[in-house]
Amino acid sequence: MKRNDYDEGYDDEDLDFEDVDNDLEACSGVEDLIDGLTEKQVRDFLNEVACKYPEVANLITIRFGGSMSEEDVEAIIDELDNMEVRRRDDYYGNISYEYGNNICDFMRRYVSEMIAAGKFEAANEICIAVYDKIGELSESDYYDVLYDVMNDCLDYWRKIEEKCPMPDKLKILDRLQKAADDSHEYDDYCSSIQKLIDDAFSEKECLVRKLDLVNDSITRYKPDSTMPEGVRDSTLARTVIKKLNLMTRIGCAQAEIDAVVMSNWTIPEVRFWHAESLHARGQTDEAIQILSKSRGMLYAGRYWTAMVTRKLADYYRELGKPNDCKRELKHYLLEIELNSCSWDYLPDCMRQLKDLCEPDEWASCREKLLERCKTYTSLEFSILNDEGLYERLMDALLEDGTVSDVDKNEDKLKPLFPERLKTYYADYIVRLAPKTSNRGEYAALMPYLQKVASYPGGQELAKEIASRWRTDFHRKRAFMDELQKAGF
Repeated sequence: MKRNDYDEGYDDEDLDFEDVDNDLEACSGVEDLIDGLTEKQVRDFLNEVACKYPEVANLITIRFGGSMSEEDVEAIIDELDNMEVRRRDDYYGNISYEYGNNICDFMRRYVSEMIAAGKFEAANEICIAVYDKIGELSESDYYDVLYDVMNDCLDYWRKIEEKCPMPDKLKILDRLQKAADDSHEYDDYCSSIQKLIDDAFSEKECLVRKLDLVNDSITRYKPDSTMPEGVRDSTLARTVIKKLNLMTRIGCAQAEIDAVVMSNWTIPEVRFWHAESLHARGQTDEAIQILSKSRGMLYAGRYWTAMVTRKLADYYRELGKPNDCKRELKHYLLEIELNSCSWDYLPDCMRQLKDLCEPDEWASCREKLLERCKTYTSLEFSILNDEGLYERLMDALLEDGTVSDVDKNEDKLKPLFPERLKTYYADYIVRLAPKTSNRGEYAALMPYLQKVASYPGGQELAKEIASRWRTDFHRKRAFMDELQKAGF
């Protein structure tokens, strides 16, 4: 569980919830002495130690006391608040690994004991207190050492949720939801708790309670007063979708679900959810009607039309309607703004359209798409590569590509255009060399010098470049050293 500057991560198995006595093993040298103490001696000693060390008093309360009061929990949280926030002695001054380790030890000492003692609500409060603590720190700290602390909290919460009885589980669910609602200013902090709530607590009683909480959230909801009139509110949309998903999981009557859908029909995401629900129930024609009528919804956001069009193409393909599918694919590729489309979906979309088109028709579509891609060069290079238009790809790379783009396509282009690539790489390193100023930059030139040497006739050219560098940069010892390492 301990971490340091050389520890990149740890396994979930490091969180030992079962053997909570590992750190409390008695030293074998004093066992006989302890056995010989009277009860009064033991009580007096424990009282003295508990008064001197608050953590001992807290552990005694957890292990041997009854239910924990708010004061008992606050006493433990005070220990967390009094923990010194230590930072690294470097340029950035981020939270030290030692501080992260101390918080993890704090949770292992108390939360594990509480779980073992069946004091789940108290364990939950400690985790929330730790989460609040890390949520208050800076974003750079949050994503460094304290990201591990956050994961530890989530692991403890999962263990609490697995072990606690239903009455406690419902109370913990309420408390976690309040913590998520109160911490909206920390986006990742809040979303991690919310994801835990959504993924866990899967028993029907918990699902019903989550539905009650969602309904309360909708009732209390107030639109953002700074939002322009007519602009959709994504927060309300997410909440209504969550309600619909919970109603489905609980098994509410379809009429009840449909009533919620109709009462929120102006929300684009609700229409999309309803279409997907109809499709899942085999009513794809009805789903198509809904999405077709909803494609032009005002204020739906620039991604809405692209998402609906892509889904319509999928529905038509499933129904075996190639002409309708082709129409939607053309609309997706040739009419919608490319920056609104999912680039992960584009290659598959192009392959589908190519399969549905006659060769001449596809060639026309491809040229229109390439024309649209002039400002998205990586997409243009990808299409030219997939289509086997290697000469055009070579021209486009030399005109608009970066050296990284050329590297990605070198394997296919090298057998076809060795002279052009050799010249390109040679010109690249000759231009770049005078701008280098440290060993790392010198070393980065060498693989490209070796590339030049790997082409037909490239050995002599590479030696000529290396010789010129030895003359021009002879005072840069690190440069000369890197040249020698590279074999020149």
